[in-house]
Amino acid sequence: QLPYLTGVALYLLLLEGLRATDPHFASTLGRFLELILLRSPGAVVQILVSKVDEMWFWQDPKSVCQWVQKKVEDWMKDVRKTAKKHKKEITMIQVQWPVLVVSVDNAGKVQRVRDRISELAATPRLLRGVRQLIPTSYNAVLSLFGAIAEFGDDSLALDVLRDGT
Repeated sequence: QLPYLTGVALYLLLLEGLRATDPHFASTLGRFLELILLRSPGAVVQILVSKVDEMWFWQDPKSVCQWVQKKVEDWMKDVRKTAKKHKKEITMIQVQWPVLVVSVDNAGKVQRVRDRISELAATPRLLRGVRQLIPTSYNAVLSLFGAIAEFGDDSLALDVLRDGT
């Protein structure tokens, strides 16, 4: 089953720190970046690196985040280059920087992720669905739900709405 994706959503891509390597890029981040790009162009994406507490001592979380950012930026350049080569217009996804890290041993980092999500969700410039007005065509559907709730029967609710009583 294909996932439901929309361009007015915020996507959090979670990458396990130990998989932040060249051999895993295509099957982890690359795969999901392509899926989001193809199914919801213009969507906002925040990348998180998880389980940084399990990374080996030589894998500094900061260097892993730099690696992720470079790989994603290179991927985006390749996508633009391919689109230009085929004379196709493309609406890129909006990857947000910096890459964030999370681990079970650091509640402060988890709070930073929550704060970042709140910040992004409150930015209409990024998320077009934020504070979006409900189209007037939806009013009939909303009225139907209200009538069903009031009368407890969908056919009676439809009759009442048709009659205007």
